[in-house]
Amino acid sequence: INKGYFDPNGMALGNDEVKANFIAGKTAFYQNGSWNCGEINDAEGNFQAALFPVMDSAKATYGQVIGGPNDALAVSASSKHLDIASQAAFELGKAICHYGYLAGSGLPAWTPDYDTAEVKPLVADVAKIVAESEGMVLFGDNAMSADPANTYLDYVSQVYGCEIDGEGFVAGLTKDLG
Repeated sequence: INKGYFDPNGMALGNDEVKANFIAGKTAFYQNGSWNCGEINDAEGNFQAALFPVMDSAKATYGQVIGGPNDALAVSASSKHLDIASQAAFELGKAICHYGYLAGSGLPAWTPDYDTAEVKPLVADVAKIVAESEGMVLFGDNAMSADPANTYLDYVSQVYGCEIDGEGFVAGLTKDLG
């Protein structure tokens, strides 16, 4: 951030503005969700997807990923027609992933059993990174309810704004979320 590789106003701006600045060449990097890959792929320019480098090899290895396909539908265990509702949610989830992948706005959560020749190159690159990853966890706020997610995102904002470092991030989350 301090060297201008990422948008220094990234936390104050909305995703669309940060993405537009990246596409316009104002920043070198854009930490992005796969839902943006189709749009970035279609923009004029030469864009590539890559894993972040490992900063501390004692704590991580190349190929560990944050993110991945996480489109999900839930069915209550107390549903009147649990089996039918579960099967419908399963099939709908597969369809959402299928068409999202083809449209460039998501990743396949299942191994594609359909023609993927028209998948946009940047989307295919991200899908390959995910498929070859050694392990992955969802981005923190995806697995949280609203209040803890807001606390988490506040600490992410503080790191992004260079107000705290990694140790401050962990200490703050430990204090506020336990």
